[in-house]
Amino acid sequence: MKLKRKAFDSNFINKSIIVLFVLGLFISFNTIYADTYYVAPYGDDNNPGTLTEPWATFTKANSVLQAGDTVFIREGTYNDRIEPVNSGTPGNYISYMAYPGETPVIDRSVLITNWNEYTDSIYWAEYTGYTIPLWEDTFEEAGFYCGLWPVFSLPELDEPGKFFHDEVNERFYVWTSTGDDPNNHTMRASTGKGAHFNKDYIVIDGINMKWVVAGIKSENCSNCIFKNMDIQYTYGGIISLKWDTHHNRILNNTIFHSGSWYWDECDGIYLTGHHTLIEGNDISLTAHNPINTRGYDSGIAAHHNIVQNNRLHDCGSSAICSNYNTYREVWRNNFTYRCTGCGIQTDGYDNSFYNNVCYHNGQSGGVYLTDGRTGGNNKFFNNTFYNNNSIYLSQPQQVLYPEEWSITECIGCVVDSNIFKNNIIYNTEDDSTKLYMIYSDLVEFGSNVFIYNDFFNDREVYIRDIPIGTNPLFWWEEYYHLTFNNNIIEVLN
Repeated sequence: MKLKRKAFDSNFINKSIIVLFVLGLFISFNTIYADTYYVAPYGDDNNPGTLTEPWATFTKANSVLQAGDTVFIREGTYNDRIEPVNSGTPGNYISYMAYPGETPVIDRSVLITNWNEYTDSIYWAEYTGYTIPLWEDTFEEAGFYCGLWPVFSLPELDEPGKFFHDEVNERFYVWTSTGDDPNNHTMRASTGKGAHFNKDYIVIDGINMKWVVAGIKSENCSNCIFKNMDIQYTYGGIISLKWDTHHNRILNNTIFHSGSWYWDECDGIYLTGHHTLIEGNDISLTAHNPINTRGYDSGIAAHHNIVQNNRLHDCGSSAICSNYNTYREVWRNNFTYRCTGCGIQTDGYDNSFYNNVCYHNGQSGGVYLTDGRTGGNNKFFNNTFYNNNSIYLSQPQQVLYPEEWSITECIGCVVDSNIFKNNIIYNTEDDSTKLYMIYSDLVEFGSNVFIYNDFFNDREVYIRDIPIGTNPLFWWEEYYHLTFNNNIIEVLN
């Protein structure tokens, strides 16, 4: 039997041609023809921006770059900032990249010299322009440059480590950290930021920054990537992404020495947005938190961020800080040490903290609330806390508490349903001020739960609750077994 040949369908062919034609038009209209440009210290902004005839400034690149374009920055120092006028698009980023094998640096500093004596301790020097930061090249505690503390009138300049910028008379007044002549030091001020924009789909890769008012400051940016940078000596935040920023990535940066150690401000990374990945960064010597995610009452909250595989150390407040009504964040596999606050701190809800290692911080891990907030349903799983026991400052009470873990509650605050499970809490330091492994001022701990944790100490493990009192952990396991159960206690000899 012969098979019948199917009739030729000309209508089908014609329809297919039309579909392919329309698809081709769609692809051609959405194809980005990317250009590559170059910036070098020896360039000229009147050049075409090629490898052999580069531009001289970021300002020129900012005005030209469009979606899909890349500018390579040659090695050298630039007193300029990244501020693109356009956004990229999905798959077509605007990229500012270090030229392969080279290290460009944005340096916004100016030297302040020729200081004159005003009083026995205060000196002044002429300065034209606007600035906030002033750095001094000696600071015994940190061993680096010292960010001095700004005051806003000459009478407030009343102790070492402060300065006043008199914009009307165009003068700096300073009282150095040691009270000596600032002509004996290298004194630096900054003229601006390293990068500032509110655009989307921007990449900054391998461009170092120092002596800047702020490193990268952005409001409402999305889908940006900031990676492989060394950013040091900033005053108003190193990487600060504020308001409704989202789906950004902050990767493999070295961040250190931000803010003033006299003035407890300035974070390494400050984030108020959501769905952002912060990974692989080394952050140290920040006056405040190395990483601070934070929400606001205006409806903008930090949420669904992932913070992982970072090294956070030698900073002026809590290392891991999921702060002020954050929710559904994940902090994992971070390594924190020698920070003055907690290894882990949150006053949000539905956040997860696991597989973090925290040692020699001012505190271990805690739910820490002020100002009528709710800190509930946070999960602390599989973390290791080693020798973090210290003094903890609980606001708004302003009372010093010596404890290991802290759950604090204030008027209008609710700390509830937090779970501490499978953590290792190890403390062998012989210090009589370290009285409690867990401290609480809640009423009977609420519905917070401590289960399957391993406690190691050189003496009995005590737990403190203000309404109930101080008792050994085994007592709490017996009488408050809904809160404390199946924990392992080992007193080390």
